Amino acid sequence: MKPIAIHRIANTMDISWDGDKNFMDWCETIVGKRHLDDMSEPELIMIYTRLKNGKFPQYLIKNG
Repeated sequence: MKPIAIHRIANTMDISWDGDKNFMDWCETIVGKRHLDDMSEPELIMIYTRLKNGKFPQYLIKNG
């Protein structure tokens, strides 16, 4: 898995991820890293799975 997979799913869900403090804070609480490029494949899968399954704070959604 690559960061682009997170970008794509986040975009389809209207979640701001590019330089978004809230998104980076959320990632840090899950895997201990703020930037997708710094994450290993298992860490990216953890983020992707949570997004796909709706296991993220609603404030991450733009205009949400």
